[in-house]
Amino acid sequence: MEDFDSLNDKQLESLERGLSDLKNNRVMTSDEFWKGLLSKKEQQLLIDEAYKNYYTFMRDDRQWELDKEEFINKCKTDTDFSEKWGLTIEERELSLEERYDWFIKTYNTNLTRSSNQYNMEDILSSNNCPNKLITITYNDKTIESYE
Repeated sequence: MEDFDSLNDKQLESLERGLSDLKNNRVMTSDEFWKGLLSKKEQQLLIDEAYKNYYTFMRDDRQWELDKEEFINKCKTDTDFSEKWGLTIEERELSLEERYDWFIKTYNTNLTRSSNQYNMEDILSSNNCPNKLITITYNDKTIESYE
């Protein structure tokens, strides 16, 4: 086992954060971890399916093709293109209220709403509350995830 003197600054920060989370009972449960991981995997599968459909069509018609990253970016920014291929990718910033609600639900805590917005932002940030909601829809299937 390594001793603490051999850890670099990044490793020490990570360890301190983990110990703080343990001390404050703010550790993600395995169910929450797997749910988040599966959500991201499901999103990736939807994107892969949409891109495969796009690629197959474009290849058969010998038209100019986008690589997968370009396809994703075009779906995010071009509504007509997104509708044509049935893939909608929406990203938006969460409001302070939405972040607070996520925190309460995730950590099952009784933290009261603070009248000081900056104090609440510090609390949410220090507990790794997400700032962004990502919604992916393909063929009437929608998956949401937080970052």
